[in-house]
Amino acid sequence: MTIAALRRTAEKRARPYKLQAASRAALHGLDAARRVRRCLVARVAPVVELRSGEASRPAICGVETCGSVWSCPRCAPRVYAERRTELVGLLETVRVRREHASLWTLTVPHGRSDALSLTRRSVTRAWRRMTSGKTWRAMLDGIGAGGMVRGLEATHGRSGWHPHLHALVIHRYDVSGDEAALGHWTPAAVAALALVRELVAMRDEVDAARRAKDARRVRAARARLARRRVALRARLDEAAVALDASGVTRRGARGGLPTSREGLTVWLVARWRRACRAEGLPMPSLADGVDVRDGTHAGAYVAKLGLAWELGSPRTKLARASSSRTPAAILADSARDGTSRALWREWVAGMKGARALCWSRGLRDAYGVMVEAETPATGSATRSLIIPGATWDGWLRWRPMRLAALQVAVEAQDEAAVAASWRGCPDALRSWSWCDGEVLPDTPPVAPVAPARIEVLRAVRRAWRTSEVVAALLDGPVPLPDRARRCTVAA
Repeated sequence: MTIAALRRTAEKRARPYKLQAASRAALHGLDAARRVRRCLVARVAPVVELRSGEASRPAICGVETCGSVWSCPRCAPRVYAERRTELVGLLETVRVRREHASLWTLTVPHGRSDALSLTRRSVTRAWRRMTSGKTWRAMLDGIGAGGMVRGLEATHGRSGWHPHLHALVIHRYDVSGDEAALGHWTPAAVAALALVRELVAMRDEVDAARRAKDARRVRAARARLARRRVALRARLDEAAVALDASGVTRRGARGGLPTSREGLTVWLVARWRRACRAEGLPMPSLADGVDVRDGTHAGAYVAKLGLAWELGSPRTKLARASSSRTPAAILADSARDGTSRALWREWVAGMKGARALCWSRGLRDAYGVMVEAETPATGSATRSLIIPGATWDGWLRWRPMRLAALQVAVEAQDEAAVAASWRGCPDALRSWSWCDGEVLPDTPPVAPVAPARIEVLRAVRRAWRTSEVVAALLDGPVPLPDRARRCTVAA
């Protein structure tokens, strides 16, 4: 491999490492990002191994990894790639079984003063509130739903943070026909359905123009949709208020659950608005609160899942508005923009603990989606590069381009390229060696972690309930702790 080819390949490989360096600089002093800041920096072994071989994929062994799907530009693409593979397998099974998939998108109004952490938690609580109860389960049974996968995303634009939800719903019955339960619906719901049908038809025109790859036709269809939405704004607001007052189905009516795409939109909007109001969120609009799309959009969503973190560009997965930015784009701008640096810190702190994808219970087993566990690879067919800990700590871990160049050279098994990658390293730290096979274990030993305080309290409560049950069964004097006096008494 020539030096020029090595440099071109290393520049692409070094991109996540450079973003990691920018992230560490922006997150300095943030306790919530301690594990992210230590990713690929802190060692867990005396040496660091750059591994590349036929039996094991290229890896850096002997250092910590965070595995964060929200905040790490190196770990997030790998996690999303695995989850994307699972979702592609799910959609393939749905296609083979001749079932259907729909993509539901739920949004809420937001402003610049809204904190990301509070809005994100309120949105997830509103989702749990909306998807609970007998009525929700009856609706899912009506469309033959086998389960769903809920995804959480967020972008930032002129109106602040915009957290929103995507739900990939698998169902047996087709929902592309006309609504068959209008006899049980209230007049307000029927009026809202007429408005939603008009907007859905115009959105389908935009999608048809996009599939035809006709830019002029797309611009014309989007302009017509925007003008029509402005003209219907007052009627949409009135229909939403009337829908909140009267509901979707008549009182005492048995049935009335939605069976079509437009009917699902109206039914979900009414339920989503009630859940958001209960959680203190702004009321979603009838036009934008819920968007129900067919399987084509479900496949497109799965295909672009997590692409914002891929190595090519941080702007691969853009939001609808040109002024909106994904978190990957915010991180890329944080090195030269103080505002982006503050937004990145808010993102990391606000999304800590959130779940990116939630699968329905039993959906993986029902559709044969298996989680592949990585098995340790042994017997590498090529050589690995062993780097002493002092060399890693003192020089290499702070130089993304050199680390990427070494990885490319090790993969190519080019000793000359490896020697050239150490240019600029002090003589006292310039040390490396080749090793046939692998030196470090694939899974480093994990130190025992003390249980959290809440886990201790739960264990105490379980022990208390168990002791009460034992006392009742034995019907005799059993020493039990007294909650009020905090001493031992006889039962």
